Amino acid sequence: MKGKGNSTQPVISPDSGTAPERLIGIESLVKEFSVGKNAFGRKQATLRAVDNVSLEMNCGESFGLVGESGCGKTTIARCLMRLEKPSSGRIMFRNTDVSALRGKELRRFRRHMQMVFQDPHASLDSRMTASQIVGEPLAIHGIGSRAERKERVEEILTLVGIDPLHGNRKPHGFSGGQAQRIALARALILNPDMLVLDEPVSALDVSIQAQVLNFLQEIQERFSLTYLFIVHDLVVAEYFCDRIAVLYLGAVVEMAESRALFHNPLHPYTVSLVSAVPVPDPESRGRGRRIVLSGEVSPAGMRTEGCRFRARCPIGRNREMCKASSPELVEKSPGHWVACHFPGELEHIGSQAAARPAAS
Repeated sequence: MKGKGNSTQPVISPDSGTAPERLIGIESLVKEFSVGKNAFGRKQATLRAVDNVSLEMNCGESFGLVGESGCGKTTIARCLMRLEKPSSGRIMFRNTDVSALRGKELRRFRRHMQMVFQDPHASLDSRMTASQIVGEPLAIHGIGSRAERKERVEEILTLVGIDPLHGNRKPHGFSGGQAQRIALARALILNPDMLVLDEPVSALDVSIQAQVLNFLQEIQERFSLTYLFIVHDLVVAEYFCDRIAVLYLGAVVEMAESRALFHNPLHPYTVSLVSAVPVPDPESRGRGRRIVLSGEVSPAGMRTEGCRFRARCPIGRNREMCKASSPELVEKSPGHWVACHFPGELEHIGSQAAARPAAS
């Protein structure tokens, strides 16, 4: 199955002969947080965690968000789930504006979209049994009788590989992989259209990671699920995701199908990330030497003049164009979008020698 905007750009979809059905459309999403207050209780600064992001996810695909810690991946997911209210922009679920939902309408919407968190033991109530945890969404939404809920809980526990006889155990009685399967069962029991997976395997051992990833692929095919997959590990992203968006300081700097992104990265930040991925024979993948970024990281969410990546960019930090204007997210090839004044230049440098600053 797998193994394969920071501007006012239109919502972007992959290029194909038959247009896929759109499930999620994020349009010019902005999320700001107040940082610190003075003696009079007035905010002193605003941190823009998500900066004018536009993208879309299609039914049945796995869409990845990658980037450093603090780049806005989880904030986008929390806005999508309406755990955070967007400062501006729209989030469309099919024909419904999620950002405008309130109260009972918002609760009904959440039956269609569920979230699986990074640390299973932290996201599961330690006072409840596995059966109670998995069955709680049914009770909250008033679905079925007590007997019907019990039957459904046993069915979904069996599906995720947990013996229903162990349903009376509490989370601490399960391994990390088993606890994550219980978290998946809780998310699946409402039969959602989409799962938001926030680093779902990063807290697990490598061998368990593979089991969980393969299981996620199996249930995706079985239930026609759409995934938003937030991940740090690019090896996992390359294996699991159909399309990937690379975030830097709250904005999308590159977006493409997985194979295109890893075999032909265009943005200097993406090139540096890909160069760090361990492979048996880097030259066979067209990857040159490891590119190590230097320079100061701009304060997260604080607006700067010119390109947001300029202070760390090996090819643009001394170029006047990069100092003067922020590049827009544009389509360089079908389905491959990048926000860079000099896309692909670092890839050519990196394939010959270590990257070095470019003169203007």
